[in-house]
Amino acid sequence: FLRDVLGREDDALIQTALVTMIAMASGSLVSIPCGVFSDRLGKRKPLVYLSCVIMSITFVGWIGAHHMIDVFLWAGVFGVANGTYLSVDYALACATMPDRGENARFLAVWGVAAFIGSTLGPFICGPALYLIGESEDSFHYRREGYAAVLLIGASFVLISALVLRCVTVA
Repeated sequence: FLRDVLGREDDALIQTALVTMIAMASGSLVSIPCGVFSDRLGKRKPLVYLSCVIMSITFVGWIGAHHMIDVFLWAGVFGVANGTYLSVDYALACATMPDRGENARFLAVWGVAAFIGSTLGPFICGPALYLIGESEDSFHYRREGYAAVLLIGASFVLISALVLRCVTVA
């Protein structure tokens, strides 16, 4: 995206690292406070729902990014949402254990489920980027391809929030 859409030919790797660091840093800053807030609130699902909506909005925001500052700002917002999601979702997973004596087994299933998106993502988004973003230059993809990938990501995050509605706290 940074190379193909924003034209960062020479420093795309460095800029990608900066985007990642911004997202990770902002997520790290909010993880503990959001976990504490969730404990005090006594509810987890509303914060997970909110973080999913915000993450989806950031994907759409990246579609409209035309400058690195846009990407950096959306990375910060994504990090806050992701940091909230990770801390509160993990607490929710712990609260849904049906048998406290088998926490490791149930959390292992939760962990595997958490990687499904990372596993399926390349199989779905790779072809979408290729088919929709193909350009005359075989080394670059068009913005439309990245927009499709980001919209797919936003959709899956929202779908995960809908699936959460089926989860009951033990």
